Amino acid sequence: MAEKTTTTKAPAESKAEDIRTMSIDRKMLELQKSVRALDKDSENKHFNYRFVSGSKLLGVVRPKMDELGLTLTQTIIPDSIEKTGNSIFMLLSFVWHDAYTGQTREDLWPAYGTNNSLDKAIGCAMTYAERYYIMKQLHIATDEDDVDGMEPVQPQQPARAQAKPAQPRQMETKPEQAKPEQAKKVQLTVESYH
Repeated sequence: MAEKTTTTKAPAESKAEDIRTMSIDRKMLELQKSVRALDKDSENKHFNYRFVSGSKLLGVVRPKMDELGLTLTQTIIPDSIEKTGNSIFMLLSFVWHDAYTGQTREDLWPAYGTNNSLDKAIGCAMTYAERYYIMKQLHIATDEDDVDGMEPVQPQQPARAQAKPAQPRQMETKPEQAKPEQAKKVQLTVESYH
């Protein structure tokens, strides 16, 4: 009688195969589970508040996104840009893409920025929106009450030395400083988009 041969996959190989077939919703859950809280590492001296920098957030989130095969794109919704003085408001589309399955997931998010230069105000709004969109979508705690008792996640250090990234200019405005008519426009824009 011939011997029966069975092959088993190495854990790393089966994990990679699971990632290739995992739904985008499961991948989002895995991404969310990978980061519970982040300590605020930057300060806006003009408005006197502390926040989690984009480089810290992406330093923690990106390695897990790469592992899961997820990318995130950000696009301005056409005709949503409104300029008032040196402030800009727009609606953004954030789309998660699964590189393995081709699945996508889209969310709309308002963005508000301020700067004397229109292009810098748009960049500021997009940067601020990206940071807070990711933190809110993944339920990453950042305030002192939320992070008590949790172990903040530290960004992974790359294997090779890199130059320290330049500190981003902090020209952002807190969302609560937006004018009431702008908040109403966000609601109308979101409703008209659907």
